[in-house]
Amino acid sequence: MRDNPHLYFEIQTLNAFGGQALDALVDASKEVRRLVAAGDEAGFVELMETGRRYMARRG
Repeated sequence: MRDNPHLYFEIQTLNAFGGQALDALVDASKEVRRLVAAGDEAGFVELMETGRRYMARRG
Protein backbone atom coordinates (compact mmCIF):
# COMPACT_ATOMS: atom_id res chain seq x y z
CA MET A 1 0.00 0.00 0.00
CA ARG A 2 3.02 2.27 0.24
CA ASP A 3 3.76 1.96 -3.46
CA ASN A 4 2.85 4.68 -5.90
CA PRO A 5 -0.61 3.92 -7.35
CA HIS A 6 0.09 6.15 -10.36
CA LEU A 7 3.15 4.09 -11.23
CA TYR A 8 1.22 0.84 -10.97
CA PHE A 9 -1.58 2.22 -13.10
CA GLU A 10 0.98 3.13 -15.76
CA ILE A 11 2.53 -0.32 -15.55
CA GLN A 12 -0.89 -1.92 -16.03
CA THR A 13 -1.78 0.29 -18.98
CA LEU A 14 1.53 -0.51 -20.70
CA ASN A 15 1.32 -4.25 -19.99
CA ALA A 16 0.22 -6.01 -23.17
CA PHE A 17 -0.91 -8.97 -21.05
CA GLY A 18 -2.59 -6.92 -18.33
CA GLY A 19 -6.10 -7.67 -19.55
CA GLN A 20 -5.45 -11.40 -19.52
CA ALA A 21 -4.04 -11.26 -16.00
CA LEU A 22 -7.02 -9.26 -14.74
CA ASP A 23 -9.45 -11.65 -16.47
CA ALA A 24 -7.72 -14.58 -14.74
CA LEU A 25 -8.06 -12.79 -11.40
CA VAL A 26 -11.79 -12.24 -11.97
CA ASP A 27 -12.25 -15.88 -12.99
CA ALA A 28 -10.38 -17.09 -9.89
CA SER A 29 -12.51 -14.88 -7.65
CA LYS A 30 -15.69 -16.25 -9.22
CA GLU A 31 -14.47 -19.81 -8.68
CA VAL A 32 -13.78 -19.14 -4.99
CA ARG A 33 -17.23 -17.57 -4.63
CA ARG A 34 -18.85 -20.54 -6.40
CA LEU A 35 -17.11 -23.09 -4.18
CA VAL A 36 -18.03 -21.23 -0.99
CA ALA A 37 -21.65 -20.69 -2.07
CA ALA A 38 -21.95 -24.39 -2.92
CA GLY A 39 -20.49 -25.40 0.45
CA ASP A 40 -17.81 -27.34 -1.44
CA GLU A 41 -15.10 -27.54 1.19
CA ALA A 42 -13.20 -30.27 -0.65
CA GLY A 43 -13.13 -28.21 -3.85
CA PHE A 44 -12.07 -25.10 -1.95
CA VAL A 45 -9.26 -26.96 -0.18
CA GLU A 46 -8.07 -28.46 -3.47
CA LEU A 47 -8.04 -25.02 -5.08
CA MET A 48 -6.00 -23.63 -2.19
CA GLU A 49 -3.58 -26.57 -2.27
CA THR A 50 -3.13 -26.19 -6.01
CA GLY A 51 -2.29 -22.52 -5.47
CA ARG A 52 0.16 -23.40 -2.70
CA ARG A 53 1.96 -25.91 -4.94
CA TYR A 54 2.11 -23.38 -7.77
CA MET A 55 3.60 -20.72 -5.52
CA ALA A 56 6.11 -23.17 -4.01
CA ARG A 57 7.45 -23.97 -7.48
CA ARG A 58 7.90 -20.27 -8.22
CA GLY A 59 9.76 -19.51 -4.99
